[in-house]
Amino acid sequence: MKKRGFTLPEVLVYLAIFALISGVALSSLVAMGRALTTLRTSRGTTDATLIAFERMTRAIQDANSITVAQSTLGTNPGKLVLDTGIQFYLTGTTLMVQESTGAAVPLAPTDVVFSNLVFRSVATTLSQGVKIEATVGGKPMYVTAVLRGSY
Repeated sequence: MKKRGFTLPEVLVYLAIFALISGVALSSLVAMGRALTTLRTSRGTTDATLIAFERMTRAIQDANSITVAQSTLGTNPGKLVLDTGIQFYLTGTTLMVQESTGAAVPLAPTDVVFSNLVFRSVATTLSQGVKIEATVGGKPMYVTAVLRGSY
């Protein structure tokens, strides 16, 4: 007589193997989901920072000079005041911009944490520029822009 089906020990072994493989697959999916969330957060921070740096670079390139008396150069937290009336500075960990007599507004989302902001005046015999050093989310970032009136 032929046997049909599986014995109880065989079924239990198969179920244990299936549970083990399912557990590994599920934990892999959870880890991939966490990595994707971290990547999206990091990318959002980087994109917001690049947009803020681009805005500061354009303002510096449109200016003729730095208003040195009102600026805080070479120290953290720095403040940059341009002859166009535009100001860049930190309030806590938020990068702010203020245009002429308008109200100050955040230049980046408030969840983007600036822990360091230093403006340095860079001058040669031919031109003048501004080097911006910032630490955003623990990562150092740098950009240099040349003032319009200096070239």
